[in-house]
Amino acid sequence: MFETVASVRDAIEYAEVMKKPLCVVSIDFNAAFDRISHNYLEEVLRATGHGNPFLDRVMGLYRNASSEVQINGFRSSLFPIHGSIKQGCPLSMQLFAICLNPLIHTLEEALTGIRLGQGCARIAAVAYADNTTVFLTSPAVVQKLQVALRTYEEATGAKINLQNSRALAVGGWDTSSKIMDIPYHTGIKILGFHFTDRTNAANKENWRNVSSIVHASAQDAYYRDLSLDKRIIFVHDFLLARIWHVAQIFPLTTDSIIQINTAITWFF
Repeated sequence: MFETVASVRDAIEYAEVMKKPLCVVSIDFNAAFDRISHNYLEEVLRATGHGNPFLDRVMGLYRNASSEVQINGFRSSLFPIHGSIKQGCPLSMQLFAICLNPLIHTLEEALTGIRLGQGCARIAAVAYADNTTVFLTSPAVVQKLQVALRTYEEATGAKINLQNSRALAVGGWDTSSKIMDIPYHTGIKILGFHFTDRTNAANKENWRNVSSIVHASAQDAYYRDLSLDKRIIFVHDFLLARIWHVAQIFPLTTDSIIQINTAITWFF
Protein backbone atom coordinates (compact mmCIF):
# COMPACT_ATOMS: atom_id res chain seq x y z
CA MET A 1 0.00 0.00 0.00
CA PHE A 2 2.77 2.43 0.93
CA GLU A 3 4.60 1.71 -2.33
CA THR A 4 1.45 2.68 -4.24
CA VAL A 5 0.96 5.90 -2.27
CA ALA A 6 4.67 6.79 -2.48
CA SER A 7 4.53 6.38 -6.28
CA VAL A 8 1.65 8.87 -6.45
CA ARG A 9 3.52 11.33 -4.24
CA ASP A 10 6.73 11.04 -6.28
CA ALA A 11 4.92 11.41 -9.61
CA ILE A 12 3.13 14.59 -8.46
CA GLU A 13 6.31 16.09 -7.03
CA TYR A 14 8.28 15.29 -10.19
CA ALA A 15 5.67 16.89 -12.46
CA GLU A 16 5.46 19.91 -10.15
CA VAL A 17 9.21 20.50 -9.98
CA MET A 18 9.95 19.71 -13.64
CA LYS A 19 6.81 21.56 -14.80
CA LYS A 20 5.70 18.59 -16.89
CA PRO A 21 1.99 18.08 -17.54
CA LEU A 22 0.54 15.17 -15.60
CA CYS A 23 -2.96 13.97 -14.85
CA VAL A 24 -3.40 11.61 -11.91
CA VAL A 25 -6.60 9.61 -12.39
CA SER A 26 -8.02 7.72 -9.43
CA ILE A 27 -10.45 5.11 -10.77
CA ASP A 28 -13.34 3.89 -8.64
CA PHE A 29 -15.00 0.62 -9.59
CA ASN A 30 -18.61 0.30 -8.56
CA ALA A 31 -18.96 -2.75 -6.24
CA ALA A 32 -15.61 -3.98 -7.55
CA PHE A 33 -15.55 -7.37 -5.80
CA ASP A 34 -19.20 -8.10 -6.60
CA ARG A 35 -18.90 -7.66 -10.36
CA ILE A 36 -16.06 -10.03 -11.26
CA SER A 37 -17.42 -12.52 -13.80
CA HIS A 38 -16.81 -16.15 -12.87
CA ASN A 39 -16.09 -16.98 -16.51
CA TYR A 40 -13.48 -14.23 -16.59
CA LEU A 41 -11.99 -15.46 -13.30
CA GLU A 42 -11.59 -18.96 -14.71
CA GLU A 43 -10.02 -17.72 -17.94
CA VAL A 44 -7.55 -15.48 -16.10
CA LEU A 45 -6.49 -18.29 -13.75
CA ARG A 46 -5.97 -20.56 -16.75
CA ALA A 47 -4.05 -17.88 -18.68
CA THR A 48 -1.73 -17.20 -15.74
CA GLY A 49 -0.58 -20.82 -15.68
CA HIS A 50 -2.52 -22.31 -12.78
CA GLY A 51 -2.84 -26.05 -13.20
CA ASN A 52 -6.10 -27.95 -13.47
CA PRO A 53 -6.08 -29.34 -9.90
CA PHE A 54 -5.79 -25.86 -8.41
CA LEU A 55 -8.20 -24.40 -10.98
CA ASP A 56 -10.82 -27.06 -10.24
CA ARG A 57 -10.61 -26.44 -6.50
CA VAL A 58 -10.93 -22.66 -6.84
CA MET A 59 -13.71 -22.79 -9.39
CA GLY A 60 -15.47 -25.41 -7.26
CA LEU A 61 -16.27 -22.48 -4.97
CA TYR A 62 -17.96 -20.60 -7.81
CA ARG A 63 -19.34 -23.01 -10.42
CA ASN A 64 -23.10 -23.44 -10.17
CA ALA A 65 -23.24 -20.96 -7.29
CA SER A 66 -26.72 -19.86 -6.25
CA SER A 67 -28.42 -17.86 -3.54
CA GLU A 68 -31.81 -16.91 -2.16
CA VAL A 69 -33.36 -13.94 -0.40
CA GLN A 70 -35.26 -14.11 2.88
CA ILE A 71 -37.78 -11.35 3.64
CA ASN A 72 -40.09 -11.44 6.66
CA GLY A 73 -39.50 -15.16 7.09
CA PHE A 74 -40.26 -16.02 3.46
CA ARG A 75 -37.53 -17.36 1.16
CA SER A 76 -37.31 -16.71 -2.55
CA SER A 77 -36.52 -19.43 -5.05
CA LEU A 78 -32.85 -20.03 -5.80
CA PHE A 79 -31.22 -17.83 -8.43
CA PRO A 80 -27.80 -18.35 -10.07
CA ILE A 81 -24.74 -16.25 -9.16
CA HIS A 82 -22.56 -15.62 -12.22
CA GLY A 83 -20.34 -12.92 -10.74
CA SER A 84 -18.57 -11.70 -7.58
CA ILE A 85 -15.94 -13.23 -5.35
CA LYS A 86 -16.79 -14.43 -1.88
CA GLN A 87 -16.62 -11.94 0.98
CA GLY A 88 -14.51 -13.15 3.88
CA CYS A 89 -12.78 -15.87 1.87
CA PRO A 90 -8.96 -15.81 2.39
CA LEU A 91 -8.48 -16.31 -1.36
CA SER A 92 -10.65 -13.38 -2.45
CA MET A 93 -8.03 -10.61 -2.27
CA GLN A 94 -5.52 -12.67 -4.25
CA LEU A 95 -8.15 -13.64 -6.81
CA PHE A 96 -9.16 -10.01 -7.28
CA ALA A 97 -5.51 -8.97 -7.73
CA ILE A 98 -5.08 -11.65 -10.40
CA CYS A 99 -8.23 -10.43 -12.15
CA LEU A 100 -7.06 -6.80 -12.06
CA ASN A 101 -3.55 -7.57 -13.30
CA PRO A 102 -4.48 -7.76 -17.03
CA LEU A 103 -5.80 -4.18 -16.82
CA ILE A 104 -2.60 -2.93 -15.16
CA HIS A 105 -0.50 -4.80 -17.73
CA THR A 106 -2.55 -3.31 -20.59
CA LEU A 107 -2.17 0.22 -19.20
CA GLU A 108 1.59 -0.24 -18.79
CA GLU A 109 1.84 -1.23 -22.45
CA ALA A 110 -0.58 1.35 -23.86
CA LEU A 111 0.36 4.48 -21.89
CA THR A 112 3.54 6.51 -21.93
CA GLY A 113 3.62 6.74 -18.16
CA ILE A 114 6.11 8.78 -16.18
CA ARG A 115 9.79 8.15 -15.48
CA LEU A 116 10.87 9.83 -12.25
CA GLY A 117 14.56 10.00 -13.12
CA GLN A 118 17.43 8.29 -14.86
CA GLY A 119 17.56 4.61 -14.04
CA CYS A 120 14.00 4.64 -12.65
CA ALA A 121 11.34 2.36 -14.02
CA ARG A 122 8.51 3.92 -16.02
CA ILE A 123 5.19 4.03 -14.15
CA ALA A 124 1.85 4.16 -15.94
CA ALA A 125 -0.50 2.69 -13.32
CA VAL A 126 -0.40 1.48 -9.73
CA ALA A 127 -3.00 -0.42 -7.75
CA TYR A 128 -3.75 -1.77 -4.31
CA ALA A 129 -6.88 -3.91 -3.93
CA ASP A 130 -9.61 -2.10 -5.89
CA ASN A 131 -7.82 1.28 -5.77
CA THR A 132 -6.36 1.93 -9.23
CA THR A 133 -4.40 5.08 -10.09
CA VAL A 134 -3.30 5.98 -13.61
CA PHE A 135 -0.69 8.55 -14.71
CA LEU A 136 -1.36 10.38 -17.97
CA THR A 137 1.37 12.56 -19.45
CA SER A 138 -0.35 13.70 -22.65
CA PRO A 139 -3.94 14.25 -23.78
CA ALA A 140 -3.05 12.06 -26.77
CA VAL A 141 -3.14 8.92 -24.55
CA VAL A 142 -6.58 9.62 -23.06
CA GLN A 143 -8.24 7.60 -25.84
CA LYS A 144 -5.98 4.61 -25.06
CA LEU A 145 -6.99 4.78 -21.41
CA GLN A 146 -10.65 4.84 -22.35
CA VAL A 147 -10.30 1.84 -24.69
CA ALA A 148 -8.44 -0.16 -22.00
CA LEU A 149 -11.06 0.58 -19.35
CA ARG A 150 -14.02 -0.16 -21.62
CA THR A 151 -12.43 -3.45 -22.70
CA TYR A 152 -11.87 -4.41 -19.07
CA GLU A 153 -15.50 -3.58 -18.26
CA GLU A 154 -16.80 -5.75 -21.09
CA ALA A 155 -14.53 -8.69 -20.22
CA THR A 156 -15.04 -8.74 -16.46
CA GLY A 157 -18.45 -7.25 -15.78
CA ALA A 158 -16.79 -4.40 -13.87
CA LYS A 159 -18.37 -0.96 -13.92
CA ILE A 160 -16.48 2.29 -13.43
CA ASN A 161 -18.17 4.79 -11.13
CA LEU A 162 -17.43 8.00 -13.00
CA GLN A 163 -18.76 10.31 -10.29
CA ASN A 164 -16.59 8.76 -7.56
CA SER A 165 -13.52 8.63 -9.81
CA ARG A 166 -11.22 11.66 -9.65
CA ALA A 167 -8.76 13.44 -11.94
CA LEU A 168 -6.02 15.73 -10.61
CA ALA A 169 -4.23 18.10 -13.00
CA VAL A 170 -0.55 18.76 -12.21
CA GLY A 171 2.21 20.76 -13.91
CA GLY A 172 0.04 22.61 -16.40
CA TRP A 173 -2.13 19.72 -17.57
CA ASP A 174 -4.91 20.94 -19.87
CA THR A 175 -8.15 20.37 -17.96
CA SER A 176 -10.19 20.83 -21.13
CA SER A 177 -9.17 17.25 -22.03
CA LYS A 178 -12.10 15.04 -21.03
CA ILE A 179 -11.40 11.62 -19.53
CA MET A 180 -14.60 9.57 -19.82
CA ASP A 181 -16.47 12.36 -18.01
CA ILE A 182 -14.37 11.80 -14.90
CA PRO A 183 -14.50 15.14 -13.03
CA TYR A 184 -11.38 17.16 -12.25
CA HIS A 185 -10.77 18.04 -8.60
CA THR A 186 -8.26 20.25 -6.80
CA GLY A 187 -7.54 17.37 -4.46
CA ILE A 188 -7.99 13.61 -4.44
CA LYS A 189 -7.84 10.94 -1.74
CA ILE A 190 -5.93 7.72 -2.43
CA LEU A 191 -5.73 4.95 0.17
CA GLY A 192 -6.45 7.41 2.96
CA PHE A 193 -3.93 10.06 1.86
CA HIS A 194 -4.87 13.47 0.49
CA PHE A 195 -3.10 14.76 -2.62
CA THR A 196 -3.17 18.12 -4.39
CA ASP A 197 -1.18 19.53 -7.30
CA ARG A 198 1.33 20.92 -4.76
CA THR A 199 3.29 18.47 -2.61
CA ASN A 200 3.81 20.96 0.22
CA ALA A 201 0.09 21.70 0.37
CA ALA A 202 -0.72 17.97 0.48
CA ASN A 203 1.88 17.51 3.21
CA LYS A 204 0.30 20.21 5.37
CA GLU A 205 -3.24 18.95 4.76
CA ASN A 206 -2.42 15.36 5.74
CA TRP A 207 -0.67 16.43 8.93
CA ARG A 208 -3.44 18.89 9.77
CA ASN A 209 -5.87 15.98 9.66
CA VAL A 210 -3.61 13.76 11.76
CA SER A 211 -3.11 16.49 14.37
CA SER A 212 -6.88 16.96 14.62
CA ILE A 213 -7.47 13.21 15.01
CA VAL A 214 -4.76 12.88 17.69
CA HIS A 215 -6.17 15.87 19.59
CA ALA A 216 -9.76 14.55 19.39
CA SER A 217 -8.73 11.00 20.36
CA ALA A 218 -6.74 12.30 23.35
CA GLN A 219 -9.75 14.31 24.50
CA ASP A 220 -12.08 11.29 24.17
CA ALA A 221 -9.75 9.06 26.20
CA TYR A 222 -8.69 11.66 28.79
CA TYR A 223 -11.50 10.95 31.27
CA ARG A 224 -11.12 7.19 31.20
CA ASP A 225 -9.87 5.66 34.43
CA LEU A 226 -6.39 4.87 33.09
CA SER A 227 -3.20 4.51 35.10
CA LEU A 228 -0.02 6.17 33.84
CA ASP A 229 1.29 2.95 32.26
CA LYS A 230 -2.06 2.43 30.49
CA ARG A 231 -1.92 5.98 29.17
CA ILE A 232 1.58 5.34 27.84
CA ILE A 233 0.35 2.19 26.06
CA PHE A 234 -2.61 4.12 24.61
CA VAL A 235 -0.30 6.82 23.23
CA HIS A 236 2.14 4.32 21.73
CA ASP A 237 -0.38 1.85 20.31
CA PHE A 238 -3.09 4.25 19.16
CA LEU A 239 -2.06 7.90 18.91
CA LEU A 240 1.50 7.45 17.66
CA ALA A 241 0.45 4.65 15.28
CA ARG A 242 -1.45 7.27 13.25
CA ILE A 243 1.69 9.41 13.11
CA TRP A 244 3.99 6.62 11.89
CA HIS A 245 1.43 5.72 9.23
CA VAL A 246 1.53 9.17 7.60
CA ALA A 247 5.23 9.76 8.32
CA GLN A 248 6.14 7.00 5.87
CA ILE A 249 4.83 9.20 3.06
CA PHE A 250 5.02 12.83 4.26
CA PRO A 251 7.59 14.42 6.60
CA LEU A 252 6.28 15.91 9.83
CA THR A 253 5.70 19.66 9.76
CA THR A 254 6.85 21.89 12.58
CA ASP A 255 3.31 23.01 13.40
CA SER A 256 2.13 19.42 13.61
CA ILE A 257 4.96 18.45 15.95
CA ILE A 258 3.97 21.27 18.30
CA GLN A 259 0.26 20.39 18.18
CA ILE A 260 0.83 16.65 18.66
CA ASN A 261 3.29 17.19 21.52
CA THR A 262 0.84 19.54 23.19
CA ALA A 263 -2.05 17.05 22.89
CA ILE A 264 -0.02 14.12 24.23
CA THR A 265 1.49 16.14 27.11
CA TRP A 266 -2.00 17.34 28.07
CA PHE A 267 -3.27 13.74 27.90
CA PHE A 268 -0.61 12.61 30.39
